[in-house]
This record gives sequence, C-alpha cells and structure tokens, in this order.
Amino acid sequence: MAPSPRFPMLLGREGDRLSNASGWTPGSTVSSSSSDECAPTSIALNRSGLWHRKGLGQMDEGVLKKELGWSPEKLVDFAENAPMSLHWVGPDGTILWANKEELNMLGYTSEEYIGKRIEDFHADPNAKHDLLLRLIAGETLRDVPGQMIHKDGSIIQVRIDSAAAFDEAGEFSHTRCFTRTVTA
Repeated sequence: MAPSPRFPMLLGREGDRLSNASGWTPGSTVSSSSSDECAPTSIALNRSGLWHRKGLGQMDEGVLKKELGWSPEKLVDFAENAPMSLHWVGPDGTILWANKEELNMLGYTSEEYIGKRIEDFHADPNAKHDLLLRLIAGETLRDVPGQMIHKDGSIIQVRIDSAAAFDEAGEFSHTRCFTRTVTA
C-alpha cells in the first residue's frame, strides 16, 4: 500500500476500520473523495499510544518506521508537545488526558489536573457543562469563547474547538478538545 499523496505518513484504504492493538474500533472509517486507492486515515492517541488501522502488523509498522520515519512514539511526541492546548474529557466531565501546553497554559501539574473535573477549571462551570452536553449530542464546536481559571486564580480568555469521539456502539467516549488562549 502506497502512502497517501496528501498525508504521506498516514496509510489506509477506503472503508478500513480503525482499531487499537486490543481490538477496540472507533466508529469511523477511512473515506476518500478521490478515486485514489489510498486515503488518509484518522489516527488518535490514548495514554498507551496509538490507535491504528485494523490489521496493521508488526512488519508493516517496521516498514513505516524504516521507510517513512514514522513511529507511534513520534505521534505521541507530536501531541504531547504541540504548541496548542489539547485535552480529552470523559462523559462524566473527568479530564482523561492533557498535553504539556494545556498544563503550562493553566499552571497545573498533570497530577493537579488530569483526573479532575473540567468544570473545576472553567470560570463558568455551567457553560462547560453545556458544551459537554452539545458534544455528547454530536455537535462539533468551533471557536467557542470560554474562560478558564489559572492556578494563580487569574482568568484566561480562551477559544475552544472540540468534537466528540464515539465508541463502536455509538456511545460517547470522550471529547477531543483544542484550546487556545486569547488573553492579551
């Protein structure tokens, strides 16, 4: 299988289901508007690493590493060290994961932030609850204004982009949230 011309580090054929090594499959498939045999896959992260296309074996991963310089570690590094705040929130409002930029923006350590309720870090907890309900309903949020509380008590003006991840049964799994500060 050749790399996608648009996304040379991602491989996938139209209709492929995505899964992790333990067999869990997100509810999305690879799709393409072109007639190319290959289309970009959707790849996501969890704490243990990379979700990948079902059937991707060790040999294929070795080829990816050798020929493309791709590795799960590089994708994890990309997310952990991205210059934009990223986090996941579970259905009960618990922060499941956050990258370094999110922690730095708010001044918290991972121990002080991950595992806590996201409402505790929003100046208006009801607004965050409303956002979570909209995500659970399947709405994608773009450029939504918000206010987060820094560890020192100051209020940070932010813009939020977020979409929900659903499991194979169609149940809400977690948010995929990108937050950028707009505080001057």
